[in-house]
Amino acid sequence: QHCHPLLDEHPEWFCTDSAGTVTGMYTKAFDNAHPGWQRWFLDHALDILRRLDADGFRLDAPTYNYFHNWSPRTRTNAAVSMLGCLRLFADLRRELLAERPDALLYTEPSGVLHRVSMDLNYNYDEQWLVLALMRGGAGRPHWARNAREVAEWFAERDAALPPGSLAAHHLDSHDSFWWPEWGTKWRREQYGVPAATALMTLFALSGGPWMQFVGGEQEMEEAVRAVNRLRLERTFYADGRSDHEAVAVDSDDVYAVLRSSPAGRGVVLVEAAGRQQDVVVRLDLAPWGEDDLATVDALAGRTVTWTVEDARPVARLALGPYERLAVE
Repeated sequence: QHCHPLLDEHPEWFCTDSAGTVTGMYTKAFDNAHPGWQRWFLDHALDILRRLDADGFRLDAPTYNYFHNWSPRTRTNAAVSMLGCLRLFADLRRELLAERPDALLYTEPSGVLHRVSMDLNYNYDEQWLVLALMRGGAGRPHWARNAREVAEWFAERDAALPPGSLAAHHLDSHDSFWWPEWGTKWRREQYGVPAATALMTLFALSGGPWMQFVGGEQEMEEAVRAVNRLRLERTFYADGRSDHEAVAVDSDDVYAVLRSSPAGRGVVLVEAAGRQQDVVVRLDLAPWGEDDLATVDALAGRTVTWTVEDARPVARLALGPYERLAVE
């Protein structure tokens, strides 16, 4: 006896193993590449949009069933179902926007192909950076080893994405929360509150949406409020563009990015090694004037003085362990 009527009505809509048995990961797997199932899915999605006035869809784990499908239709190309969702997403986007132009599509995979029809993706492709940064590369020679290399990775990843791609940055999500054991679930438990606060600032002020699984903000509530307030009041931290090459810091352990938009610009600096250090910050920008200029860090109100050297603004700063600045 099947667990769902669709298994009886349309067994051809499901993936099978080489023996012809319906298979999947945890649940029975739809053949995402099957035209009949795609039409059924699209019709139901549009029905939900109309009946409930939905403003979009989050599509969970569309490539979770990443295995060969040996159904009679796909036996000669058993890999076709693995990325069958790509055509489905393209059709869904076209039909969805025809009815509601402001609808949003949101999914987990972060690769280039999964961003073509999506407005928003999770930053799962960034999650390894946390361990790499906190543990100096975690013993893996191909991983980022410090804050400068993390910034370089961000710049190269962004350059490879389709224009307008957005990643919803997070430290703790509904998935990452369940991976470790109790007592080490949250980033603050894994690396300490100061380090988690620095990581939160790094991700939240580097552009794009920011999300936090409920509970992840505990013990750093004021810092989260300050960062969220900054994103609202100075929108270039959330919108606009990142320029990691416009900011040079003479320490590999300080993350740096220039965020800018027509609304303004600001330099994000995050000490990511957990140590006191004196650094020199140089901007690849025309100076604001011939004289020294005092600017204010928008997170803590710290004054930062810039001098002009070689026709570029330069600041000399003493940064505390995991200190965070948003200099404007």
